[in-house]
Parts: sequence; structure tokens; C-alpha cells
Amino acid sequence: MTPEQAGPQLAPNRMKDRLEAGQSVFGVWIDAMRTPSIVRIAATAGVDFVFIDMEHSSLSYETVGDMCEMARACGVTPVVRPFTTDIASVGRLLDIGAQGVMYPDVREVDEVLAARDAAFYPPRGRRGHTAASAAQDFQSGPGELMKRAVDERTLLAVQVESRQGVEGLDALLAPGDVGFIEIGRGDLSTDLGHPGQTRHPETLEAVDAVIETATRHGVPVGTLCTRLDDAEDMLRRGMRSIVYPNERNLLLSLYTETMSALHALAGRD
Repeated sequence: MTPEQAGPQLAPNRMKDRLEAGQSVFGVWIDAMRTPSIVRIAATAGVDFVFIDMEHSSLSYETVGDMCEMARACGVTPVVRPFTTDIASVGRLLDIGAQGVMYPDVREVDEVLAARDAAFYPPRGRRGHTAASAAQDFQSGPGELMKRAVDERTLLAVQVESRQGVEGLDALLAPGDVGFIEIGRGDLSTDLGHPGQTRHPETLEAVDAVIETATRHGVPVGTLCTRLDDAEDMLRRGMRSIVYPNERNLLLSLYTETMSALHALAGRD
């Protein structure tokens, strides 16, 4: 087989590959530090992926593109949560290097079908054509092979953050396009009537229901944790992915702990 027949050798999607191999993956959120250096720092720490948040941040396309470039170069999977899910905007995120997109608060199957259209090239979806882009690692080659290679490395993720999403998950997964589910326990607990109580019994019951349904469909599930004991329990329940809070929360926590210790050493209140 010639190199042309084998197709392009693009950057692997570590998160997608490890999940498909039955392994667990770990990452962090990024939404405040507008520099690709934060991605490199996370990569040095050993993350498999970064969730780059545009829904609740001021990050621009230029910044996100730089972060995606750094992630791909470091062997880390960049997954972007967009602030709008129209097909052109999502396609742009993928063209500038995102290896996955994660749609927030998905409740209806039509949202999944729209996400598929935006994420994948024809005939599977409606993603627009561009040549030698960041998504193709700036390579050129036979169009069919190139598009297939990019599609194979693209992760379509959805967030389940409501009672409706939990109860309708079978329908959401029926088309077979979703490759990963992230449970937003903060919003889910709020929708269930227990705001911020991510370990409320009803929240955990919903978590277990999502894992059970997703497992039947062969789709891995993840969630955010802020403590190791919580992460241990989530893994025991069947989570395959754990993401820790965004970099500003981690930095604030460390700064606060350090300053409190220094103040105590100096006898300051």
C-alpha cells in the first residue's frame, strides 16, 4: 500500500483513542488564561485532554486556535465547548484545530442531528470543505482520504445537564453519532431541584441512570470532580473520564492555601 492509499498521518486524538480502547482519561477545563502556555503546562502535568470553554468565557477564536495548536503539538486532545452551535461556528472551531466539540445541555434528538451535521463531512454530515487547514495538520492529499481521516479523529460530545436529558438519553444516542457524554452535575442538580448538590442522592441516581443507558449504547461517560474521593467514587460508578476544574479555580485554590499558610507562619490573621 502506498502512502497515498494509506491516507494522511494526522495527529492522533488521544482522548478518543483511549476511550475506544476501554481506558480512562483525565483532563482539565480552560476558560480564563488566554495563552497557549496553559495548555502546555497541563500537558506537562500529564493530562489526556483539555476542555476549552467558550460558553462561559471571553476566549476568542484566535486564542482558541492557538490553544488547539499547542494541544495537538503536545499530544493532548483539545475539545471545545462552543458559545453557539450553528453549523458555521462549530465548523470554524474544528477547522482551527479542535479535535472535538462538546454541545452543552442537549435535550432533543434534533440537537444531536444538528451536531452531527456540523462535526462531520458529507455524506455523514454537512461540514464545509477547507484544504490544508489546522484540522488536517496543514497537509494536502486526496480529498476522500483526508476527510475520512479527519472524521475518524473527531469526537462529538454532548453534555447531559437536565432531567429531560437523562430521561431521553436513549433517543439522543439512537442515531449513533455521539462519541462521549459529559454529565454537568452542577446544572443537573439545579434542574433536579438541588442547586449545586452534586452528590445529592437524586443527583447520583441520575448519574447512575446516564451511565447505565450510555453503557448499553457503548458510549463512555465523564464528569467534573473537585475532590479525589469524589473522583474515586465516579470511577467506581463507571465513569471513564474525569475533568478537574478550570485553571482559575485551581490557581485560586493553590494561592489561597499558600497565602493562608504564610500568614499563619507570620502570625497574621
